[in-house]
Amino acid sequence: MADAEELYTESELQGHSKLILCIEEQINGSSVDIDNRLFIGWDRDRQLYFIKGKRVDSPRTNFVPYSFTSENKYDIYDFMKFLVDENPVNIILYNYNNLYDKDLSTVTYEFFENLMDRRYELSGYDDDRLNKKSFFKYLRFLKNIYNT
Repeated sequence: MADAEELYTESELQGHSKLILCIEEQINGSSVDIDNRLFIGWDRDRQLYFIKGKRVDSPRTNFVPYSFTSENKYDIYDFMKFLVDENPVNIILYNYNNLYDKDLSTVTYEFFENLMDRRYELSGYDDDRLNKKSFFKYLRFLKNIYNT
């Protein structure tokens, strides 16, 4: 497999890209101080949405990653909303071209976290508040890119 540097610009991999939504829960309204980070995507093979997440480690606590899957967008929204509540969030849409040969059920939180790179970033918004309507729109992006 090509090294990470080659994957960013390899044009033949563009057709294998997968959109991944990253939601970061802010601490005290600071877009750089993050409490919780979630990566959300669509697993076409299993026809499920997935969340891979983790609370950001603190000086006293190393948190354990978590995973959640559902075919139902309402379940994904409820789980995400339970985690971030009404806190401000950063929303980042990534376009990973290095997932084409991966079984998404086995991809870990650390995989996504280690590749939080500007070269994969399509767009990002800080200090946002997610509502159901906008969140469902984002989920539709993740799912529909694979059904066209």
